[in-house]
Amino acid sequence: MHRILVSTLAAAVLMLPAAPASAAPASGCAVMGDEAGVLGAGLPAVEAAAGRLAAAGAMVRVRAWRSVPGGDLDQFAAHESVRCGWRQSSSLNPRLILVTVAVTDRHTGLYYGANWATALDGQWDRIQQQDMNPHFQAGDFAAGLAGGLDGITQQITDAAAPPGDTAPGGIAPGDTAPGDQYQGQDVPDGLYQDGTPVDSPEAPVFALLPLLILSIGVCVLLGFFGYRFRRRSQARRWALASAEEARRAEATLSAALASLATAEAPVEDAGEGAQVATVRAEAASARRSAEGALRRIRELAGPYAPELLRRASSALAGVAVTRWDDATAQASAATNAVTAATASMTSLSELLAATPQRIAELGRRHSAAATAIARLAADGWKTVDLTAAHERSGGLVARASKRIAAGQRGLALDGATEATRSLDELDAAVTGLPSRRTRILDAVADLRTRVPAAAADAGAARDLVGTLDRNYGEACASDLARPADPLVEPVAQAEAAASMQVQDWDAAERLCAEVAAACEAATGARTAAQARAAELTWIATELPRTLAAAGSATEDARARIGYYAAELPPRLADELAATDRRLASLTTLATGSRPPLLTLHRDLVTHTTDAYALAGRAEQIHGEALAAAESAAEAAREIRRLDSALGWQLFGASASTARQAAETLLARANAAGRFDYATRIDLARRAAATAVAARHQLEAERARHRAATAFSSSSSSSSFSSNSSSSSGSSSSGSSMGGGSTSW
Repeated sequence: MHRILVSTLAAAVLMLPAAPASAAPASGCAVMGDEAGVLGAGLPAVEAAAGRLAAAGAMVRVRAWRSVPGGDLDQFAAHESVRCGWRQSSSLNPRLILVTVAVTDRHTGLYYGANWATALDGQWDRIQQQDMNPHFQAGDFAAGLAGGLDGITQQITDAAAPPGDTAPGGIAPGDTAPGDQYQGQDVPDGLYQDGTPVDSPEAPVFALLPLLILSIGVCVLLGFFGYRFRRRSQARRWALASAEEARRAEATLSAALASLATAEAPVEDAGEGAQVATVRAEAASARRSAEGALRRIRELAGPYAPELLRRASSALAGVAVTRWDDATAQASAATNAVTAATASMTSLSELLAATPQRIAELGRRHSAAATAIARLAADGWKTVDLTAAHERSGGLVARASKRIAAGQRGLALDGATEATRSLDELDAAVTGLPSRRTRILDAVADLRTRVPAAAADAGAARDLVGTLDRNYGEACASDLARPADPLVEPVAQAEAAASMQVQDWDAAERLCAEVAAACEAATGARTAAQARAAELTWIATELPRTLAAAGSATEDARARIGYYAAELPPRLADELAATDRRLASLTTLATGSRPPLLTLHRDLVTHTTDAYALAGRAEQIHGEALAAAESAAEAAREIRRLDSALGWQLFGASASTARQAAETLLARANAAGRFDYATRIDLARRAAATAVAARHQLEAERARHRAATAFSSSSSSSSFSSNSSSSSGSSSSGSSMGGGSTSW
């Protein structure tokens, strides 16, 4: 569709007559100005609205500013009119319409020349309030500007006088207002001098506008009907392709059903059986799905036949595509189900055909198992459980043989499957007995070697724990294990349980596991006792250094607290006294005859950490005290600077109030608790911030006042009117602009 429209517009341009050789000069400043960067994707809509207003004879300018100096949009727009050449001396382009928005300042401006005074006087504020500001409040600046431009266009159109009446701006239809010969064009810089145009183009372009509109309309209609024809043809092709795909799916499904019927023939006389019933149910479900899919395709062949689709409308072809595609998907799913059922049926047929040979092989396996069990019994193995399992397997094989002889192939297949599982378990038990006995006897041999060494480890662990208790106190070794000696008797019992006479395999494995665990415990106890002895030896060696470190940390805390005593709350002195008492207690305990080294070392390390933390807290509170004093001094300086600004500033009512608030905050900060440094810092900083904000406000007001005074004295004839009284007089002089700004 986009390619067709582009082609038709290009053809329309080629159909136009050649434009006059002389073109209008370039205009001053751009038509669109997005200094705020808020239009983005909405810029085309704003440009289109500006084009519609320009077609009504206006020289359109649009500006989106982030903010304006001093927040005065009217004054800033006046500056812009001089800078861009929309105004020369006392003359203002009467066709000018300027629409602006200041995003940060939340101001909207609409300004216009003398030609539009009749149409827009008394209406510009309504256009801002109704067509522009609601969009700006929602954050859609492109929509607000486009809405304002369209609202101006509508107001100008509604206010246009009938033939014979006065045109906008007080000019009769037969007269020529300044700038009328430039309708629909941008006015160049310096075009007006005292209300009189300096130069003009040789020929108007608007004479070609009706022909251009007619050409574009014809080409758009041709493109539209061509697009509709192409879409209808494409929809018909898609519908025919979908119908053909459904026909192919139907043929594939019919072939799959034929294959399923062929695979079912060998299974029809299989009789009952679990496996046969499962496969038959799968085949029946697949056949139902296939029959439903075939029925759906044949139903659609009536209203959506290919010969009908070749003449169908776009809507009917679209419905046909959807329904043919659904039928094709249904047929494909049914084909997959039928194919899977055919494979299952084929596998079942093969199993049924091989069942007699399988039963014969099971009989041979049963005889071989009997021979193996007899050999084990001759070697002295207990085979009672094996013989019972062998008899159960023989019964299953015999039952399967009877069913195959009776023609019950399905039941015979189930019996053969069960007999196979039983014989597999029997073979595993027969072959596993010798290997299990061998594994147990190997474990017994290993334990006979490990038990003496483990007993020695247990004795060494007990001796070492006793030595630790005597040298360092009960608390240093009470958590260590005192293992018992691993006994040799369980090893002999495990060997006896695995003998050819007892053959208690479970008991033999349990006894081996218990002896192995006892050996591991003995070795682990000795290792733990040795590690504890090494740890206590190191602690005893390091005890003097640990005591010295604790004393040094305590002295550091005492020095800092004493140095900053005037700034610190009393609780830090109390904590220092408690630290001294704890250090004295630990020192007395360390010099005893049997010091509990583990507890003592842990407490000394904790004491050192706490002492350094106490010194750090003293340093931190000292920093807060300095910060509080500095904040108060800074607040006092800012209040003095504000007093200095109030001394020469013309504007000061709100600043005086802010100054009183800052002084109150500073007084509250100075009156806070002696050690409440956080509150003092917060209040003092708030006082300084209040004074700084008030001083900046004073300076900004003074700067705006100076700028407004300087501008009004240098170019009072170029100022914009910001109220209805000034805009009402703009049409008479031709030098001022109507309109103004509002807040949103």
